[in-house]
Amino acid sequence: MMHKYPYCASTDFKNDITELCEKCPLIDKAKVLIDKQIEPQVKQQQEILTKEQFQDYLNNEIESAQNAMKRVKLLDLQNNNGDNFRCNRIEVYILNKERIKKLNEFNSPPIQKVHRIDFTNNFDEISVEQVYDHFKEGLLETNYLTSDELNIFLKSAFELKEPPTPLLTIKNSPPKNKIMKVFYEYYRDLAAKPHGRQKEYAGLLGNNFQGYDTDNISSNFSKTVY
Repeated sequence: MMHKYPYCASTDFKNDITELCEKCPLIDKAKVLIDKQIEPQVKQQQEILTKEQFQDYLNNEIESAQNAMKRVKLLDLQNNNGDNFRCNRIEVYILNKERIKKLNEFNSPPIQKVHRIDFTNNFDEISVEQVYDHFKEGLLETNYLTSDELNIFLKSAFELKEPPTPLLTIKNSPPKNKIMKVFYEYYRDLAAKPHGRQKEYAGLLGNNFQGYDTDNISSNFSKTVY
């Protein structure tokens, strides 16, 4: 017969089963069971399944544990928290809560996509790292271009010095001045306004993106409207 911890059905116990008592001995009991039974089972599955199959297995096990916790919570509400089986419900709830924690330890961290610098700067003397960082901040991190689109732009504008086919499109419809400012700041701050090349720098935007006119951009560069 399961030992009944007095606080599990006492008036002092928190009404919400999701708010467990601090230092509840049932938590340690659940962890022992998980370490002895559940963890070895998971490791065995990890050895025999492919990565994709193992991920599906983890997802299914986590979903199963979550559903068990929901059922226990519902039963607790239906029985007004005070029947003789509350200790059993709490133990099941804790066991599945700790089970989910253990399963999540086997979940691989999300793979961060590495943005590779894959172009040569034949346009000016600025390092490819500086070029990349500037336009990554202004166009990629603002969600105006995808990573692939940024790479196409850098390859076309700085290495090949030819417009991409088709021309690129700025996403999310920002004000045009906001985009022109990104290119003006490259011209002003990184390139230091090289003499006689203003229109070429305006063309980094006007020649590679739909909806932007190089002459108009160059005129705005002259006005320093940013």
